[in-house]
Amino acid sequence: MPYDSVEAKDQFLRECRTTCRRNVAQLAIAHELEQTYSASDAINWYTRSCFLFEMISRALRSGDALILYKLRYFIVDMCKHLEFTAKTQSSWATHVYRGTVLAKDEVENLVVGSLVAATGFFSSSLDLQVAKSFIGV
Repeated sequence: MPYDSVEAKDQFLRECRTTCRRNVAQLAIAHELEQTYSASDAINWYTRSCFLFEMISRALRSGDALILYKLRYFIVDMCKHLEFTAKTQSSWATHVYRGTVLAKDEVENLVVGSLVAATGFFSSSLDLQVAKSFIGV
């Protein structure tokens, strides 16, 4: 089934409603998503303060093929929009900042110059203070 089919959209929205089923405020956001979503808004929805960021991040970290399949409608839109943005930006920043908390053993396992596998989308900022706010500094 194509990622942008009606069935794929329905699966995605069902998963959103299931994720929010115990939270009336988040269910209202899921309803808004259903009514207003367009592919060009994927990044805005992902960065919005709501259930979507956590739901997508959890699915990517888990690697659960069934859940990822259910979320493909949104994930593919976001990847396409990120790719389009990267190709059309007139200039890129040379430095961006990401604030995250790592366990001591995670830091100790990092080696300068080595590859790091990412299991999700990295959020970053041009503003160091914004990144620091994510780690409570």
